[in-house]
Amino acid sequence: MLVQSRGHCTSAFFVSRLTSDLDQNLIYSRQFQSFHTQFMTQANNPLHGITLETIVTDLVDHYGWEELGERINIRCFTHDPSIKSSLKFLRKTQWARDKVEYLYLKTHKLPLPKPRRAPDFQEKPTSSKSSDSSNNSSQVNADIWGKR
Repeated sequence: MLVQSRGHCTSAFFVSRLTSDLDQNLIYSRQFQSFHTQFMTQANNPLHGITLETIVTDLVDHYGWEELGERINIRCFTHDPSIKSSLKFLRKTQWARDKVEYLYLKTHKLPLPKPRRAPDFQEKPTSSKSSDSSNNSSQVNADIWGKR
């Protein structure tokens, strides 16, 4: 099978090979971007590569269940504790996981994360009608309550 391209005859094999090479290059560049992004975001994360199970097991070995329950007052550490139930709870509850990860970092003297800020809520901007609000507030439902 031959394909006509700009006055030259080219085999279909060459064309298909060229497009598959382009597809491979595109795949490799996407994989590189993904790897590069992941590497750059995890570069300063001291918990990178440490599983939650490793963290909990290490804390239990270091402190024991009783002291761990005193340091972090979470029911999964104080009432019938087990690794399995703790992992199940910590994977679902981000605030508890943050406390456990913080204690792990503090115990091993690793760099602590920056504290998270709560989102800033700004009041709605007041319009120019705000000066008239004192007049309007006295006239609200004036037809029901009468004028004051």
